[in-house]
Amino acid sequence: MLYFISHTLSFLYSMFLALGLDVISRNMEGMGSSPFKLFSATSVAYVVGGLTIILLQNHIGRKGMAFSTFLVSAIIIGANSILIAFLDTERNALLFAIMTGLCRYGVVVSYEAETQYSSEFLPTTVRGRGMANIHVAGFAFTSLHSYVIYLGYFYKPLPSICISLVMFLAAILCLSLPETMNQ
Repeated sequence: MLYFISHTLSFLYSMFLALGLDVISRNMEGMGSSPFKLFSATSVAYVVGGLTIILLQNHIGRKGMAFSTFLVSAIIIGANSILIAFLDTERNALLFAIMTGLCRYGVVVSYEAETQYSSEFLPTTVRGRGMANIHVAGFAFTSLHSYVIYLGYFYKPLPSICISLVMFLAAILCLSLPETMNQ
C-alpha cells in the first residue's frame, strides 16, 4: 500500500515539477530584456543546481532538498508575479532576470532531487518501469505549458501566479513522501 501511495504521489509531484520547470524556462518574454539573452543567462542554474545536489543532498536529505528548494522557488515566483503587476518590466529587467534565475535554480535542484528520490523508493524489480512512468507522466504534463503562458495575454502576471500555486501544491505533496536518506 505504501508503494502505491508513494508512486502516485511521485507521479503527481513529477507532473507539477515538470510543468513548473517548463513554464519558468519558457516564460521569458515580457521580462524587460531579450528572451534569448535571459534564457541563456539563467541557464547557468542547471550547472549550479547540479553542484548543489552533489554537495548538499547527503546532508539535508532528498525530501529536505526537494521541499525547501521548491517552496523557496514558489515564493520567489509569487513575488515575481507581484512585481510584474506593479513594476515596469523594461526598467527593472535586471531584477526580473535575477528572480527568474533563482526560480530556475530552485526548480532544477528540486527536479534533480526528485529524480534521485524516485529511484530510491521504488523496488528494484520495477524501478526501470516506475521511473519511466513517472517521467513520461511529467513530460506529458508539460504539454500544458503553452496554455499557462497564454494566460499572460489576459493579465501579465497570471502565468507566474498559476505556476506559483502549482509549485506550492507540489511542495506540500513532497512533504508526504517518505525520506530515503540513510535508509
